[in-house]
Amino acid sequence: MSLRIEPHDRPHAIRLLIVWLILSAIGIIAVLQIPYPPGSQTIQGEDQAKTLQLLTAIAAPVFIGVVMMIIYSAIYFRRPTTELVDGPPMLGNTPVQVAWIGISAIVVLFLAFVAVQFRYLFGGRDLVEVLHFRREPGIGRVRNRPREHPASMDLNPCSGKTGVASAPGV
Repeated sequence: MSLRIEPHDRPHAIRLLIVWLILSAIGIIAVLQIPYPPGSQTIQGEDQAKTLQLLTAIAAPVFIGVVMMIIYSAIYFRRPTTELVDGPPMLGNTPVQVAWIGISAIVVLFLAFVAVQFRYLFGGRDLVEVLHFRREPGIGRVRNRPREHPASMDLNPCSGKTGVASAPGV
């Protein structure tokens, strides 16, 4: 089996590719406009919203491609007659298999790259540590510990609020 698209299938492939590119661009733009929960009220919420936005932007073209292929196949490759006959046997399609595995590998490697960059950005700390979670003793649930905003911290070394012990009378 050759890796080339048959001449009679080229119009279908070109049509599908053009429509997929246009719909994917529209889908990604739409995904980037949607406000994702939990919003930007906290640092953790903002990180979660950005992660949801990234994963949805990656999944949108895949979802659009699958749905588009199903609809296109149902419309253009419909059986013209009502007689019941078996179609030709399918023995596999190497280019489709290679493309599917290659695209899946690229998406997974991209997500791994983003994860490694995240770990590098935060100095190799665990996600739980970076997001300031703590475990409650005896319960096993993870609770969010309030994080003090830098603007509300008193940085005056003479106020005694910085955690530095000062001598009495100083």
